[in-house]
Amino acid sequence: MKRPVIRTPQAQADIEDLAFFLGQRSEAVGLRFLDAVDQTIQRLVAMPGTGALFDTKKPDLSGLRCSTVSGFRNHLIFYRPTREGIEIIRVLHGARDVERVIDR
Repeated sequence: MKRPVIRTPQAQADIEDLAFFLGQRSEAVGLRFLDAVDQTIQRLVAMPGTGALFDTKKPDLSGLRCSTVSGFRNHLIFYRPTREGIEIIRVLHGARDVERVIDR
């Protein structure tokens, strides 16, 4: 049985923006990024506990987990396991102030 993946509108926008940015230099890299995001998400939905807990003191972010995008070690997927699958909250470059961006 396939477990559901919910992508927030902001997570979907993050993925598209990052793929576009990477694709500006190389279309192949942008497409490879999209494939890598999909593969990483499938791995996470199969084993939702594999991502590291996101260390934060903000209670509304408790339970949030983080994993790198396969093959793109500077890009992070932030997600929450749910009863049915996972919810993708954001996909960000690791150089950003991720706690501030996620908290918005």
